[in-house]
This record gives sequence, structure tokens and C-alpha cells, in this order.
Amino acid sequence: MPKKNIEQLQLATADQISTNDLFLGAIPNITNYSVNFFEFANYLKTSSQLLPLQLTPANVDLNGVNTAVYQRELSDLQTITFDQYGIISNATVSSPVVDKTDIYSGYLNTTYTPGYFDRYTPVQADNNKLVAASIVNYISSDGSTSSGDWSVLFDTDYSNYRKTIIKYTYQRCDSSNSFEVASDFTIYIYWDGANKTAVEATGIIRYPRDTNGTATVIFPFQQMTDNIDYNPLPITVVSNQATYNQMVINVDGTNKKIKKLPISPFSPIEVNVETQGISITIESFA
Repeated sequence: MPKKNIEQLQLATADQISTNDLFLGAIPNITNYSVNFFEFANYLKTSSQLLPLQLTPANVDLNGVNTAVYQRELSDLQTITFDQYGIISNATVSSPVVDKTDIYSGYLNTTYTPGYFDRYTPVQADNNKLVAASIVNYISSDGSTSSGDWSVLFDTDYSNYRKTIIKYTYQRCDSSNSFEVASDFTIYIYWDGANKTAVEATGIIRYPRDTNGTATVIFPFQQMTDNIDYNPLPITVVSNQATYNQMVINVDGTNKKIKKLPISPFSPIEVNVETQGISITIESFA
């Protein structure tokens, strides 16, 4: 459309104004302009020196609504809100889950436990104690700390994690004169829900002083039914198989909790006097 004054624009009929027209302000007593989108775009491109636009929050904003665009995995989004037009009006981003390391240090009464320990295992035997306090200490890379009994470990929820690696060493920690050296276990848990969580593990165990024996055991990779004991692979010494089978791993895949962890089933000769010191590292990966 050509130049028009204010009165002319006000009196213009519908057929005189194109839907492609863009009105650009007015200068009182001088002139008013009407220009179409093509002409306006050409002006921006060739004459205005405004392009290219810097797409920053300072320049891209509509009525105070942040228009920044983020690339997100769906797993990062906790909630999404849509308006009546199907446009996302709000999104809540989940707090990121980071890998963490948990460290436990405590004691086991191995005369009480046949081949595993759990939340109910006493932390110390009755006699000949060398340990200063019968507690389990816990510290995590996320800053958490706690102390108490073994429920500190076995009540832990691993819901935010897909894999857990457990490594621990334990050895006699009293004056019972059983001279076995340290035993070690490494356990991998792949959290995959109810009755689908898989476990594999290996261990080196030592017998008490008079037998002077050492054995390696393995728990082959296997999906586990919730709350069912998992025994190691059969060994060649058939006469001791029942004793070895007392070493078990037990997990609750539904609630992502560890229920039992294996220790040596070979109790020392002395009765009711054996305490093992144990150090455990549990790494969990999101």
C-alpha cells in the first residue's frame, strides 16, 4: 500500500488492506507507512544490519516467557505440562543421579553365622575382644555418614542405580589364636527389577589355623528370584559341598536391596570366641 495519513488509514476499507501488509508506526504530521512482509524482510536482510540475530535470552523472549530450548533425554524429565493447545508449558527436570561409593567398616561374629551375614548378624563375639566398639561405621561419597548394626548396609535402597559392585575383605579380629589370613569377595549386581536382577561373584576363602587351606569359589552370572539364596558353583571336593553351599547371596530385586552376602562357612576351632573385622566398598552406577 502507498503512504497514507492517519485519517486515511482509519477510513481504509477491508479490501484496501492486504493480509500481507505490515504497518510500521506513525510520525505525527509527517507520514505513516504500510509495507508488506517481503519488503520488511528484505530491509532487515540488506539494510538494517540486525541480522543474524543473537538467539540469547536477552533477545528471544515473549511476554516474559523463557523460550530457551534444551536437548534432554526423556529420562531426565520428571513431569511435563501441556496447555490447551498441546504446547509444553512447563517441564520439571529430575535431579541428576550420580555414581556413588559407600564404605562400611565393622565386625562379624562368624561363630554365629554359617556362611553369610545379613542385617541380623551380631557384630562381635562374646569373648577375647580386641575391638574397641561393637558398631558398624558407614560413610558415602555423597557425604552421608551413619553407625549402628548391619542394617546400615542391608536397609540401603539401590532404586536409582543399574549396577552395584561390592568388594570386601575380612580377617580374624580377636585373640582366639586362629591364624587364618584374610578372605576376599567381589560381587556384581545388575539391578533389573522383580525376579530379574542378575548376580555374579567370586571369592577366596581361608580355613582356620589347623587345616591351612585356601579355596576359590565362583557364583556364575544368573538372574535371581527375589529373596532366594544363591549358592556357589559346585566344587570338586564333594565331601565339603554342603559346607560350601552355606555361602549364599540373596537380593530383593523388587525393592533393590541386598539381603545376604557370603562369608567363609568354616568356623574356627574355638567356640563362641571368633570375631572377624571386615571392610566393604560398594560402588553404585546410575
